[in-house]
Amino acid sequence: TFGYYPCLPLGYEYPRDSEGNYMYPLAQLNLGEMPRLRGYPESGYLQFYIAATDTYGLSKEDGKPSDFAVLFFGEAELEEIETDFNFLGDILQTEYAPVKCPHKLSFELKKEYFSLTDHRTVTYIAAAIEKFVLKQPRYAGALEDFFNDYFQSSDHKIGGYACFNQRDPRADDEKIRDYNLLFQMNSFIGEKIEWGNGGIANFFIHPEKLVQRDFSEVFYYWDYQ
Repeated sequence: TFGYYPCLPLGYEYPRDSEGNYMYPLAQLNLGEMPRLRGYPESGYLQFYIAATDTYGLSKEDGKPSDFAVLFFGEAELEEIETDFNFLGDILQTEYAPVKCPHKLSFELKKEYFSLTDHRTVTYIAAAIEKFVLKQPRYAGALEDFFNDYFQSSDHKIGGYACFNQRDPRADDEKIRDYNLLFQMNSFIGEKIEWGNGGIANFFIHPEKLVQRDFSEVFYYWDYQ
């Protein structure tokens, strides 16, 4: 689900931001309901929370951590769950959230080759694509449209290649350069999801941490057009 009550173990303290306020329940993924993906747990609940601020918890200051949380609970941890979420009434209605109403999710397995805005594509493939297009001047416009449409990778997704409106932040930061996409949420105005002006949000994780089910070092980022 997007923007709805999470499944938390009974008595578990609900996530708060650095100011002590309850965070917005951005997304909950029931991994047992989705197709099997390499590295991901076969079951359990993966949850994403962001601070209810005008930047959706993303820090704009160098060196200051963003205000968000990623939690994972296995099936055994959820034998008894919290049922009282009355304290979230104001948070679910906040104007400082990209999701404007609850969404129920369904999953579909898709094959993906690369994203034109992924830093690895920019480094290793973009020049070859540009060279190919330049050799076909009569069809340059059609070819550019084809590559932009077919390799845009902008859907809501789990895993795969990330899409950006501006620049892949991993390209400039050695600490996260080897991180892979964990979860992506795009803006779809018809679905009442809007990250700024047509923005896209991404959560990244090191592949070894994903296998270990350690979500304590996830990197969160979103940008807009």
